[in-house]
Amino acid sequence: MRKCDKCGASISDTDLFCATCGAKQTGAAGSPQASAPESGGSPVPLPSGAGGQSGIPSPVPSVANAATEPMQVPGDGMTTPSSSSGAPPMSQAIPGIGATAGSSPARNAAAMSDLPGDPAALAEVEANNKKARTVVIVVAIIAAVCIVLGLVMAATGGNKASSSYQNASASRTSSSGGDEGSASSSGQSDDDDCVTAPKATVDKINHEDTTLLVDLDLTSGCASGEKYKRSDTTVMLKADSYVVAIANFDFSRHPVKFDDDSAQVTLAFSDHQYWRPYDEIGNATALFETHGQGVASDPNGDKAPSVTDAISGEAVNAQRANEYAEGDLAWQEKHDRDMASSFYNSATTQLSSMKLNSQVGAKTVDARSIMRQFILTRAKYPNAFIIWAQRYPHYTQRGFDAQYYVLLSGESFGDVNAANAWCSANGYGRSDCIGMKMSDDGTDE
Repeated sequence: MRKCDKCGASISDTDLFCATCGAKQTGAAGSPQASAPESGGSPVPLPSGAGGQSGIPSPVPSVANAATEPMQVPGDGMTTPSSSSGAPPMSQAIPGIGATAGSSPARNAAAMSDLPGDPAALAEVEANNKKARTVVIVVAIIAAVCIVLGLVMAATGGNKASSSYQNASASRTSSSGGDEGSASSSGQSDDDDCVTAPKATVDKINHEDTTLLVDLDLTSGCASGEKYKRSDTTVMLKADSYVVAIANFDFSRHPVKFDDDSAQVTLAFSDHQYWRPYDEIGNATALFETHGQGVASDPNGDKAPSVTDAISGEAVNAQRANEYAEGDLAWQEKHDRDMASSFYNSATTQLSSMKLNSQVGAKTVDARSIMRQFILTRAKYPNAFIIWAQRYPHYTQRGFDAQYYVLLSGESFGDVNAANAWCSANGYGRSDCIGMKMSDDGTDE
């Protein structure tokens, strides 16, 4: 037993406070002076009820151990290795929660031993602990957000790089000046491919049977060794401002390799794809069109026959082809008027007559079909020509409707009888071939 330091009342040697006046006793066993822990020692025993019930956490793993555990953000269900973030590694158990920043759990426990049984002091400590936990949770959430943003930026960075490459390729395609759309799957290319439509110069125009052959010299911005292999290309041949031939070509099947910015190629057009005799085309230019979305060929059209060392074309849209053929039919009729005038006083043979928009079997006569028939006839008879019947007395003198085109062989005979004999000798019947001449007065011999 001993006396209270303040009021002198009798108290036990182990009492920390006087039961009479409540004064704190300095010399009691277990007081801070008598039982302060040595530096680095274990925490002192906490007052009853403080071990986890008051919100004060028990000692937790050290930072060194926590660094090897995954970080877990409250509520997101995702764990991420802590080594992937620049923020300090954390786990569900965070070192230092409930402790003053920079102090150890042992020191905090020792400091709180001065407040046994003081509810206000304990409540203040618990409030501080809650604030500390809140701060750490917020830090953890911010760190997690930073990690997620980093991963998203890394992923989108790759996509942007890919997009930049695709945009660059599209820019090369559109620079040709002949594109009718953006590049598409049909226009895609490998690293050694060139997507720029070349410029073409006509070197020679020839034929094989009724197939038109066009030799082209190509120049391009393509690097040496690159190949032009687009599948969405239309090539047209123009003469006297008229499109005389047009077809779609799939260069992905027949790549054109450039050597020092130049290349040579031969294109083949079927008798459905051109509308002027090869030897009357004269000076012509060739144009390449690229479409980006692929090209629509005529499903009922034909493909040019295979010719050695030539790339065969496919028929373009029928309506587009007929528009070009109409212009070529008008050009051909005008061109052949001089030839027709030579038969006013001499005989030749008529092989067919055709009226636009009339029905022949299941087909409608159009400019394409008239010009195809003319191309086939002229391939067989090089002097063949075409006329508009209404211009000549032979067809108008009897008052018949003469608004139709007539194909004539161009073979010359002394009289009509000799012309008819030629028809029989070449296997023609009376309805397929007839001798005639175009007299100024509209009469035949």
